[in-house]
Amino acid sequence: MQNPPLKKEKETKKEEEDKDDEEERRRRKEKKEEEKTEEEKKKEEKEKKRKEKEKKRKKEKKNMSKTFLELVAADLLSRFDKNMSRVAVVFPNKRASLFLNRHFFEMTGGEPMWTPAYMTISDLFRRHSLLTVADPIKLVCDLHKTYVECTKSKETIDHFYSWGQLMLSDFDDVDKNLADADKVFRNVADIAEIERDLTYL
Repeated sequence: MQNPPLKKEKETKKEEEDKDDEEERRRRKEKKEEEKTEEEKKKEEKEKKRKEKEKKRKKEKKNMSKTFLELVAADLLSRFDKNMSRVAVVFPNKRASLFLNRHFFEMTGGEPMWTPAYMTISDLFRRHSLLTVADPIKLVCDLHKTYVECTKSKETIDHFYSWGQLMLSDFDDVDKNLADADKVFRNVADIAEIERDLTYL
């Protein structure tokens, strides 16, 4: 028969061992859960980065599909909202302003807004120059007068007017492109001579 104190000591020891085992199991379980949590966090972070990357890619793709004027309209609205009374937009021609206004209308849902002032490059230079642009009708009349004096032609202003406008347009193009006028008009004369020589064909 076992001694009662010895038996009690063994039971106590067994209880402690069981307690230690239980503690060890609990620690392992907690460690496993922590590892799982870390793994889930990494997974979530990875998924978040993937979604952000996808969102950025879609945004870039959407921007690439937009026209230049759509991007300009979006930029102006983001910077000035619907009050662009102190904004001026310079275009190569006046036609582009119609399309920009259409994009403003679509982006604001048709709400009232103060659109910017539109001007062409020519308008911009006129505003900041002391020189004034000559009246086109007076220019054609002056050109006709010079033409009659130089060629001794009896051509009336009525017949001269249409190609006088064309001539002024050519002079303007030569001037704008800073071309050598002598070479340009010599080339035009040579082309006209060639065309005259080939009339029999």
